[in-house]
Amino acid sequence: MVCDAVLLRSALEKGQLEEARALYRGRFLEGADHGLGEELEEWVWSTREALAESLFQAHREVAERLWALGLPEEASALMRAVLDLPGVREALVEPEERLKPVAPLPEGARRTFYAVAFLGPARAGELLGLDPEDLDQLWRRGLLDAQGRPTLTPPLTLEARKVALELARRLPPAEAAPFYQLALPFWEAEDRHRGEKALLKAAQARVEGDPKEALMLLEALAPTPEVLLLKRGLERLGRYGEARETLAEIPESPEKKRPPRGSLLPPWGAGGSSPGGGEGPLWWSLRPSRGVEPPRPPPHGRGAFSGSRGGLQPSSGALPPGRGGDPPSGGLE
Repeated sequence: MVCDAVLLRSALEKGQLEEARALYRGRFLEGADHGLGEELEEWVWSTREALAESLFQAHREVAERLWALGLPEEASALMRAVLDLPGVREALVEPEERLKPVAPLPEGARRTFYAVAFLGPARAGELLGLDPEDLDQLWRRGLLDAQGRPTLTPPLTLEARKVALELARRLPPAEAAPFYQLALPFWEAEDRHRGEKALLKAAQARVEGDPKEALMLLEALAPTPEVLLLKRGLERLGRYGEARETLAEIPESPEKKRPPRGSLLPPWGAGGSSPGGGEGPLWWSLRPSRGVEPPRPPPHGRGAFSGSRGGLQPSSGALPPGRGGDPPSGGLE
């Protein structure tokens, strides 16, 4: 059995602050430290203070990065969340000094951070021509590590979305789509044609692999005929997928294999096979089965049903008995 204190330290090392706060259920061994020997009692107290200090320091470091990016409300909310935990505030040495906010970085340095977080230092430098001084400030303030990687997931602020638009305008269309999507509220007239084209191509590329993401991309586009047609197809594809998942959860039974009312499937197609060994309900449209001829078309080019004032009626060219049966009672939909 793993001690909560070990899990807490592990969460702090991974930067999982919310998980760490959930694991910190109060002062270490509170209520179980009475009657201990002097050395053991001292260990309990030192461990208790160390855990509270580690928890506070991890939150403080992230709060400083948020202050540096010009996000004082988010930073203050994070500090309140850790200080409200029992035993944290009392474990601090010189708490007034350690609770002071830090000044934000200049706008240029913040712009550099978002560009590096989106594309990495090398590619961002190629597109935007980053200032080395800005990179140095970001490293000294703890927003970039020694390899130039961001130490904080970039919050999608208005400033971040403006940087995304700058990058989208400079990237090839195939790479620009996610940045155009982020920057949609800031599109100008010059961005509309290129941005919509990039999003449409990205949606088309995701139709089979990720239809939900494709539909989300299309929501941002003007309702042109092409976009509406693709959205309708994706919505139907989603309903078909949900139906297949629901069907797979139903236990095997005769009811499951019975064709629905109004189905145009022949009697032998209901179970998924034909008398001649064909596979699937529409086996004759895929390939003829061994020893079984596909149904012949009705004479004179007439269909199985003909229109009349009374609705759809069986025509004289209906399928013969044994090759489709009587017209379905449910009608055509």
